[in-house]
Amino acid sequence: MCPPIRNVAFEAMDETIRQQIAVVIYIRGYQRAHDGLVPTVSEIAKGLQMSRSHIHGLIDACVACGWLERLPRRARGLRVLVDLPVPTAPDGAPLHFIPVLAKPVSHGEQHG
Repeated sequence: MCPPIRNVAFEAMDETIRQQIAVVIYIRGYQRAHDGLVPTVSEIAKGLQMSRSHIHGLIDACVACGWLERLPRRARGLRVLVDLPVPTAPDGAPLHFIPVLAKPVSHGEQHG
């Protein structure tokens, strides 16, 4: 099942959905920063600090949800089909690495 990608509190989303959205935002931001060029799976994996196999699974899920389209027989063959806002730096440059997967640690938590 594919949830709506807009008008849902990010914090209320399932971790897998947040990762899928991170992939879409990464691709869109990368395109804006590189004159429309789509990143490779390796570049996405490196940027989001995930394995390539995990990125392949997230891309498959995004395709199934209609958020991405595969372009057969093309290198870097993905097209983003949803319009998500891409954060920008103060100078207006798109940020294609957004660390959305980290969870804040409460000051009351103890580790170790």
